[in-house]
Amino acid sequence: MNVVDSNQTEELRRLKADDVSVVEFDNYDQYRSFTVQLCHYNAGRGLEKGVFIHASSKKCELQYCLVAVSVKEHKRELSNSKFKNKWKAKIPQEWKRA
Repeated sequence: MNVVDSNQTEELRRLKADDVSVVEFDNYDQYRSFTVQLCHYNAGRGLEKGVFIHASSKKCELQYCLVAVSVKEHKRELSNSKFKNKWKAKIPQEWKRA
C-alpha cells in the first residue's frame, strides 16, 4: 500500500473513478486544511471531472483513505440506501488493520 505524504492535494486532483489512495500529513493543521480542500473539490472540480471522493479517516494517525467514485455512482448512493456504503468495500484491509 502506497502512502502519499507530500503533495496530497495533487494526489486528490489525480484520482479517477475507482482509484483508491492513502494520504498522510505531518500535523493536524495540514490534515484539517485538506478536509476543507476535499469538500471544495467535491463541490467544484470533482463535479466538473465527474468524480466524487469519499474519505475514511484515521485522525490519530493523520491519514485519509480516499476512494474515488463517479458522480453518477455517488448520486445512486444518495438516492438508494442499498448503495450507501458500497464505497467502503474498496478500502484496503491492510489500511483498516494498521
